[in-house]
Amino acid sequence: MDQFAVRDGELLVGGIPLRRLAARVGSTPFYAYDRTLLSARVAQLRSALPTGIELHYAMKANPMPALV
Repeated sequence: MDQFAVRDGELLVGGIPLRRLAARVGSTPFYAYDRTLLSARVAQLRSALPTGIELHYAMKANPMPALV
């Protein structure tokens, strides 16, 4: 699974050029997440774990509400 694509020499996050995301946010640095990629990674991890194992996320890692 590819994490991020590059098109015409520009990094894409969730199919959106990073430059456009930076313009939308208005300042750098910033966090950019691909919800589809995150969901796929979690599903991949869950499928590799035995039934009954629960996944937990450390809020200290990044408490951004949309991520949690």
